[in-house]
Amino acid sequence: MARLTKTNPTNDYIAIADIRVDPIYQRGCVPAWVSRLADRWDENAIGMICVSRRSDGLFYVIDGQHRYEAALRVGVDLLPAEIWHNLTVPEEAAMFLQRNDARAVRAFDKFLAAVEAGSPDQCDILKIVHAAGWELGDQDADGTIRAVNALERVYGATADETKDRRPEALRVTLETLKRAWGSDQDAAAGYLLDGLGKFIIRYDDQIDLDVLIRKLSKYDGGPTALVGRSKELRSFIRTTVPNCVAELIVELYNTGLRTRKLSAWRT
Repeated sequence: MARLTKTNPTNDYIAIADIRVDPIYQRGCVPAWVSRLADRWDENAIGMICVSRRSDGLFYVIDGQHRYEAALRVGVDLLPAEIWHNLTVPEEAAMFLQRNDARAVRAFDKFLAAVEAGSPDQCDILKIVHAAGWELGDQDADGTIRAVNALERVYGATADETKDRRPEALRVTLETLKRAWGSDQDAAAGYLLDGLGKFIIRYDDQIDLDVLIRKLSKYDGGPTALVGRSKELRSFIRTTVPNCVAELIVELYNTGLRTRKLSAWRT
């Protein structure tokens, strides 16, 4: 991840017209929060936003996007700002993460910021996602994955293994989902991604992937039904929904097999 090595910032008032928001690492605005700030606008209490002055002479928001949007709504011309000079975009993203680590920032936004800041794990995860034929996106759409926390859990679950093994479970999980259900957005739901990842990590080379993919593709009701039945099972046993997904996949995989059955998920 980028490390900040620049000189101390300066403080000054800057023109609203010269402020920009870079969507590469910034989170999406929460309209209700912008409205609340605008309705209760108090120039004496608003505080300084944090910006980066780039070579184009404009100021890019690192921290304070909601205050900036509220100022636009109120019609303010100038905002007090902590101004950093000559940062790279990865350094801006790193500062965004540092300043928002304890705040209610969406996991998706933090993931993208980590990628932009050059975090090795998140960059590796993104490569695996793309190689498996998926995209990241914060809106529901076929071919798109929103569940970045699930991606990180599957990727990190094998952290004690060799470095080459770490991405393998995630790669197999994403490729299996794609081959079983195509680009169906429900195939990349967090519970399903997490549960299938657990299944693949536990049983590893015991699995015949062609058998698994064929049975998943014919599952009655598809990925949505599998998650729904996992939630139903969760209401009867004390465990997580992803564990229930893994348990149902074991039962599905074993159905009709006379040999090489997998051991039960719960022992």
